[in-house]
Amino acid sequence: MKIFLSYENSKRDFNGRLFLASELLKKKEIQEVHIGWHKNIFFELFKSIFSNKEKIIIIDCNNYDYKFPFMKLLSFFGCEYYVIDEEEIGISYMKNEGIIKLRFLSEQFGKLIQGKFVLGDKNYEVAKRHMNSNISKIYKTGHPRIDFIKNVLDNKKILDKNFFIKDDYVLVCLPENIFRSFLLLLKIKKNSEVGSLAIRNYEFRKGRYKYVREFLINLKKMVKQNSKYKFILRVHPTDKEYEKKYESFFKDCDNMIFNTESNVLYFISQSKLLICGLDFVAVESHLLKKESISFLGNVFDYAKEYKGHFGSDLSNLNYCKDFDEFKKNFDVLIKKSDNQNIINKIDNKISTLLSYDMNASRNISNIIYEKSIKKNLKISLIKRLLQFVLRYCLKDIFSYLTELKKKKYYEIKQEDYKKFLDKFRFSPKKMFVYIFTKRNFLACLYKCLFYSNFSDHSAYRMSGQQQKIEKDDFELSLKLNHLNNKDFEAKYLKDGFYFKIKKKFNDI
Repeated sequence: MKIFLSYENSKRDFNGRLFLASELLKKKEIQEVHIGWHKNIFFELFKSIFSNKEKIIIIDCNNYDYKFPFMKLLSFFGCEYYVIDEEEIGISYMKNEGIIKLRFLSEQFGKLIQGKFVLGDKNYEVAKRHMNSNISKIYKTGHPRIDFIKNVLDNKKILDKNFFIKDDYVLVCLPENIFRSFLLLLKIKKNSEVGSLAIRNYEFRKGRYKYVREFLINLKKMVKQNSKYKFILRVHPTDKEYEKKYESFFKDCDNMIFNTESNVLYFISQSKLLICGLDFVAVESHLLKKESISFLGNVFDYAKEYKGHFGSDLSNLNYCKDFDEFKKNFDVLIKKSDNQNIINKIDNKISTLLSYDMNASRNISNIIYEKSIKKNLKISLIKRLLQFVLRYCLKDIFSYLTELKKKKYYEIKQEDYKKFLDKFRFSPKKMFVYIFTKRNFLACLYKCLFYSNFSDHSAYRMSGQQQKIEKDDFELSLKLNHLNNKDFEAKYLKDGFYFKIKKKFNDI
């Protein structure tokens, strides 16, 4: 049996997925776990229609409705579908009901899945508003991302020994992108067709842009005044392709270096001091029990949606509204840093919200075992015949997309999408698949495997170039998860977008 775990953002999602994989592999029926960027995982799943003979389970990173036709096809070939929405943690403070609704399933999609795993009581109540008819498929499990944070805390000795940075440093994590926001704001002003969702969130994005701009101005002043300390800046993941612009902004700060490699948890744990904004890094610092600084500036005036953010009232954070408060807290905490700046316990409010005491990975693994692994349904002859016909109809499409997948990311153009649609639009085979899926299957399939939106994103970002799994990070994560080479074979595939862990012995 194979389990496929997709992720959307490698720095945010990968290690939680790996922790879940380590739990799933404890089930004797599971021999392989594949983890990868979601578009590569979906390509492997599409390939499995033609070659796989084993039972397959996918635990996806979100459940956007455009995926429905593809998932309907995969489910017909025996693939069982579960969801852990990696953005689900943010629902705890979001106020825009339209955005929240996107995180849940349509009634039709809800009938298709085996289960959706949510963080806890608060998000379960949100799910009830949007998935009432399928609420029996919603499970309060906690989140593997929280499991891995606890794992880092519990295995600090392994991190001390293996983390690649040995020198003292002050870590700075930006809470939002600024250059991508600036370009998108310009596009929205010039072109009303950028997207209705983008336009509706124009003021919110403008507020976040102003907040990060204020953060950077005050940070540069702090870095200049503390030249004897080394600062490491991690730009927001969605701004990684503009890192050179940040380097230009800090070009007169010799003590500022840039590093977005490896997982931010490792950097937080090993830092002399953390400076962050109002985002989940603030929460991660709290769960790692590290006293830190959070620069707020005028964020609540710029973006009212931040009010009630779960990172705005944590006992380990020293909140600063202006440079004077920023400097005062920095001077105090940098002196205390030799004593590790450790807090005693996790706040009850955030602990409850994040279901901190749950073992999410074990809960998810047990649910999947009961619902899917123990179940062994027979396939009727009629269904086998229909599967054969569908494979025949999809073979040309698969061959075409396989060749397209060989292109470099910068070689794929918007015209490729149009060519693909034109080539198969009136194909009799395609029409049969369309009748089966009931929707525009071609557009759905292309979006699942490639990218078609060139107006909101660059090809670099859409192709996942910033979502590769770093090999050193991967090997350190294996150690933290106690997945040793004696029992498991871990293969690093697809230029870092994808890897699989396979048991060496069936009795593990």
